Amino acid sequence: MSMPVPCHINGQFYPSQKAAAEALGVTPNAISNAIIHGREDNVRRFKGHKGNLNARHIPVVIFGRRYRSKLAAAKALGVNYRTFRRWLENGELGRLMIAISKKEAAHVGKSA
Repeated sequence: MSMPVPCHINGQFYPSQKAAAEALGVTPNAISNAIIHGREDNVRRFKGHKGNLNARHIPVVIFGRRYRSKLAAAKALGVNYRTFRRWLENGELGRLMIAISKKEAAHVGKSA
């Protein structure tokens, strides 16, 4: 078993790469890659494969309702993203209308 190697990430000292990963909420591999590529001062959660929070969103308008993106629309309607995307691609407007109606009915039921 190898000894823990201390590291310096985001201006903070950690006794090991594993400790740094746990403290920052990333994988030990992310810490290792940051050190190898000289990016020790730029290690954050929710980068790379976990999603680009700075990505441009393409707005979607469905029956006069505007959503920030397809994903936002799917979440708002309580529908799986892949299912929602398939409905859009296949022009299944009836299914979209049913999903919207169900969501609005649930919303009205809660506020009454």
